[in-house]
Amino acid sequence: MLLLRSTSPTGKERHYDAFLSGLLGGYVVFGRTIHNSVSQQIVIYVFARVCLALAKLAVQPKGVGKIEGGGGGWGLLGEGEMKHKIVKNGWPVFASVSWAMVMYVFRWHPETIQSSLRSSMSYMWVPFPLSLLLQELDSILLETMLTWQQLCSVGRVGFAADVVMA
Repeated sequence: MLLLRSTSPTGKERHYDAFLSGLLGGYVVFGRTIHNSVSQQIVIYVFARVCLALAKLAVQPKGVGKIEGGGGGWGLLGEGEMKHKIVKNGWPVFASVSWAMVMYVFRWHPETIQSSLRSSMSYMWVPFPLSLLLQELDSILLETMLTWQQLCSVGRVGFAADVVMA
């Protein structure tokens, strides 16, 4: 940043100086060590945070959140109903699509997922054969219905059980 500022005709920081210094610094510190899992995790974390910040800038009105030298939001959506719908539904859609993508990639291309995520996914979700799932559901439903029928016939539950059975 100091080098770039010193090359400026005004001696002040230009709008793109931070980007250029980040480009060089990111390469020197993180770009040459892709096989280092700590560096990889830091870069992935930064990428996710920047994506969220860019999404906020897209919906934030121009001038709002402005700091000295900054430009505030981009105001791409204006102030209409569309903006309010996107702001309201943006996170649920983002979360749903993210999980849909990770489930799909884990199911059909697990070797492409970073090892710690693959490990977590294996722990949380391993495809269960449909036939076994249906057998389990059938067994649970059968046991539940028999229990309700027994309770109703004995009269322990009374009217509420008769209503549930109906």
